[in-house]
Amino acid sequence: MLITDSYLRKIVGYSLGEKMTVKFFNDTFIDALKNREYEDLELIHHSDRGPQYCSHKYTQTLMDNNIK
Repeated sequence: MLITDSYLRKIVGYSLGEKMTVKFFNDTFIDALKNREYEDLELIHHSDRGPQYCSHKYTQTLMDNNIK
C-alpha cells in the first residue's frame, strides 16, 4: 500500500502485506500522518472507496484527525 501526498508529489506512507485488512490500511495511514511536513494544513483524503477505506475504524481515524 502506498499513501501519496498529491501536493508534494511524494509517497508519505507505505507498507507491504499479504492481506488487505482494515488494520493494515489503518496502521499505514497513521504512519503516514506521523510523516507530515505541513502539520498545520488541512488534509483531504481520497480513496477508491474500497471496503477497507469505508470501515468504521478507518473513517474514525479520519474524523479523529479532522481529515475531510
